[in-house]
Amino acid sequence: MRLNPDPEPYLGTNQVCHFVEKGEKSGDKLSTRTITAIRLERARHEAVSAERSEASQSPYMAQVTAYRERSRKLDPSRLAQDPRVQDLAALPGVRRSLPTNILDGGPHVNTNIIRYKRDADFVSTTPYDGGPKYNDDVCINNWVQERRDRTYKSGFHPREIRRSGRFDTEYSARFKPSDPEYVHRVVAAYTDGPRFSGLHRIGPTGIADPVFPKNAAETSGQHLFYVKDGFGGAPNQDHTTEGKRGAFWVGTAPHAPHDTVTHSTMRAETLEFQRRCRSEDPRSMVLMSNKPLIHESESTQRIRDELIATNAFTRGWRTIYQTEHKDYSRRPATVA
Repeated sequence: MRLNPDPEPYLGTNQVCHFVEKGEKSGDKLSTRTITAIRLERARHEAVSAERSEASQSPYMAQVTAYRERSRKLDPSRLAQDPRVQDLAALPGVRRSLPTNILDGGPHVNTNIIRYKRDADFVSTTPYDGGPKYNDDVCINNWVQERRDRTYKSGFHPREIRRSGRFDTEYSARFKPSDPEYVHRVVAAYTDGPRFSGLHRIGPTGIADPVFPKNAAETSGQHLFYVKDGFGGAPNQDHTTEGKRGAFWVGTAPHAPHDTVTHSTMRAETLEFQRRCRSEDPRSMVLMSNKPLIHESESTQRIRDELIATNAFTRGWRTIYQTEHKDYSRRPATVA
């Protein structure tokens, strides 16, 4: 007989003996040494395969294991921080009562009333001029603003519960009648006391100027008085129509007749006491000239802004109303 062209994958003892007997009859002989070598090689290969199958894992897990072995444990203290992020909570240690954009580190000069001079042993952690450093030149005339209120507790804004019409804002309160006692006191200061003492009007420069009578109409009480809060004693006190001439409008009048709160609020106008005059008020000149520190190079900033502007995958929501851009929620202490 001829040899079987497709022998079994595993050669047991009985099979080898039977295989040899067949070979002897056909004249094709395999030596005992060859048969033993085949049997040992098959047994060794099966043992290696069994060992590998026990310790086998998927290629993905093999990559993860190799990555974990190569990389060290993450150290958050050595992470690179974005120098454009101002962490106003970590510097003084508490959350500020006012979400100001004032950086409490580095050579920043404040021009506020509530302030104190920086201590001599202060070491700034803000990178400027190549890194954090300390010398006498940096701390000369360097004032730090203190705006911490320990009794402050953050509340909520009516807009958060979608009931803004039920509450008065600082802007809408100006269109409601003031306290009659306050109105009478202002009117008495004009009529009974010395003329035009303490009464001012906001001029074209934005600064309060004294009101002087220019003609008989103004002398008879047809001009506007600008005081701190509120309007006249009645909601219909107005100077826009002929029948309402002579009535006092205590507070800030709208710049146009029949102007509503909605229109003036959507224009995002500032109140009159918030307007600054650069030419006449030295404090306003300094405050208007202050600009935040830039810790990035122009090329880095331009690349970052262009990447954001040309992002085709994400875009922010769009609106035609400026009031939608106002954020009344509880923002974190970090101001970007």
